[in-house]
Amino acid sequence: MKAARMVSSTFVFSSSQIQFLQLDVTKKHLVSAVSQPLPEGSIKRGKIENKEVVAQAVTQVLKTAKVPVSEAILVIPEDTALSKSLELPKLPDKEIDEAVRWEAENILPYPVDSVVLDWQLVTTNGKQHILFQAVPKEVVDAYIEIMEQCQAKVVALETPALSLVRLAETKPGVRLLIHVSQTEAILTLAKDQEVVATSIIPVTSQFPAHLKQTINHMRSYYQNFPVEWIQIGGVGVNTQLVQFLSDLKLPLTSYAMPITVKPEVANNYLLAISGALKAVAPPSDQKTINLLPPWYVSSYSSVSNYRFWKSLLLVWTLFTAVICASLAGVYFWLSQQEQQFIRNLNSPLGVRREALAAAGAANHAAQLVQTLSVSDYFPSETVTKIKGLTKDSITLGKVQLSLPEKKGNLMGIATNRQALVSFKQALESLPEIAEVQLPVSSFVEEENIPFQLFFTLSKDSKKPEKGI
Repeated sequence: MKAARMVSSTFVFSSSQIQFLQLDVTKKHLVSAVSQPLPEGSIKRGKIENKEVVAQAVTQVLKTAKVPVSEAILVIPEDTALSKSLELPKLPDKEIDEAVRWEAENILPYPVDSVVLDWQLVTTNGKQHILFQAVPKEVVDAYIEIMEQCQAKVVALETPALSLVRLAETKPGVRLLIHVSQTEAILTLAKDQEVVATSIIPVTSQFPAHLKQTINHMRSYYQNFPVEWIQIGGVGVNTQLVQFLSDLKLPLTSYAMPITVKPEVANNYLLAISGALKAVAPPSDQKTINLLPPWYVSSYSSVSNYRFWKSLLLVWTLFTAVICASLAGVYFWLSQQEQQFIRNLNSPLGVRREALAAAGAANHAAQLVQTLSVSDYFPSETVTKIKGLTKDSITLGKVQLSLPEKKGNLMGIATNRQALVSFKQALESLPEIAEVQLPVSSFVEEENIPFQLFFTLSKDSKKPEKGI
């Protein structure tokens, strides 16, 4: 939980139901969306009153969804949290947390030590704008306990207001975000990406009147934040509500969906979709609010570190085992080769093989001697005669003779074509040479011609006698 990452499984808790939604790894397509109703009174004003019933509902959701869930984001009811926007003088980062907690002590109706508090640095322009949220520890602990029972790790915890801001239009300005479910409506006054105020209205027969009264109150109380437009969504949105909001003479838009999903699913799972799009970061991150309690973050950090070192030890053990097995295999193979070599040395067959090899080498040498003995000439005399034909017009660079094959070749440079032809004819006149071949390619140049001649030694010439 040290670096921001994406987690696509989200649970949304309300007094009437639990919603679960999971996106694919691209965060663009829906994998699963499930709702499970809750018995009345299971959750009251955001606080879990019956842990057993809620835990059973979560288990049923996971069973219906039929997808693996190891980590999840929780969106808990808005009425569990107190949200407040603060304006502080510019402070060093390490002093902001202390200043926020000091301000919170003057605002919260309960001791600051009894809440899970986190804050977000929204903007910095000479002064620092801080949004902080606080939820009683016992409320947060109850939700985490239930998820732990279901073998799901909670990586982030937030409220619907922050989720709605994530789906708001990115253009700057003050907007009123409204989410209407079957049982309640959540109103969020936001400036850019900063939550200014929130309010919750139950959906009853007097809902339109209460909604109008609440909107007028928020616009009157927060006059420094004049509403420029309204965004609305949720399963409870109908034609009557849209007409009522249109009478406020403010632009009215819906929430933009960054994923591929049907409109009815988008309205029903609006909060879950926005929650799934959250980039998870630890509570210490100044750019986001994560209401996980410190004890939970610390415990899971310890568990994560333990699992990391345990996995590393396992990998190292397997690697060492493979290396040892490989070395043992090599040692065994070398031992077998050594024993085979010793057996070959000590066996008669090995001796016979060595004798045959030595005999073959001797025979080859004898054949070479025999070939030389029956040669009809001495190479030195032939080479001397060839060199005597060169005069000044031919420069020899290389002379090669093959005694067994009675062949040879010359390489050199001729001053011109006529000199080369004359040299070829002179070679052919020697009794030791039977045939001379001069490639046509040697006549490409007119002067300073590099050439290579191939000749065959004559078999009829007699070997000179001693003394001649």
